[in-house]
Amino acid sequence: MQNENDLKNDVRATLNLRRGVKEGTKRGTYLKVNEATKKRIIEAAVNGADWEDIVLANGCKLSSARRWITTGNCKNKQRGGKHEGIIKLNDAHEDYLLTCIEEDCQITLCKLKEKLMQKFGLKICESTISRHLENKLYTVKKVTTVPIGANTEQNIAKRRAFCENIMHLTGLGKQTLNFTRNHVIFR
Repeated sequence: MQNENDLKNDVRATLNLRRGVKEGTKRGTYLKVNEATKKRIIEAAVNGADWEDIVLANGCKLSSARRWITTGNCKNKQRGGKHEGIIKLNDAHEDYLLTCIEEDCQITLCKLKEKLMQKFGLKICESTISRHLENKLYTVKKVTTVPIGANTEQNIAKRRAFCENIMHLTGLGKQTLNFTRNHVIFR
């Protein structure tokens, strides 16, 4: 019996060296145990057999095996990819976004986010909305506004007079030192 326990401890020590964090790396490799092995371990524990031998023979961690036994859960969790039931925007939401855009083509992502929150109770970020709109071939651009008085007849006449004055002074041989939007300094 003593030799058997010593053998188990030696096997555990070698497995921990092999599975643990290796020197020079941040993390060891993840060992994914299949469901059949988990079921065998759970059945052995339920039947009163030595489940630790099965765990050690398959290179599993004892703490993981204890969790499988206590919870009775032997299904592997999905890692990566699209998870079922976690779809943030469905077709109805996308259709609502498109109708909002058709009503107001200058609506911002922030306003779309607020409208989704009001109508559907969805709390999502602007990047998610943008990604779904890009999938529908809508691109989001930064809106630049033109001042209302920028192109009135009076302002066009002022700009024309300003340019004619610069052309007249440069025609007289004067050189510009500093040109800003509101005034020009000549030598």
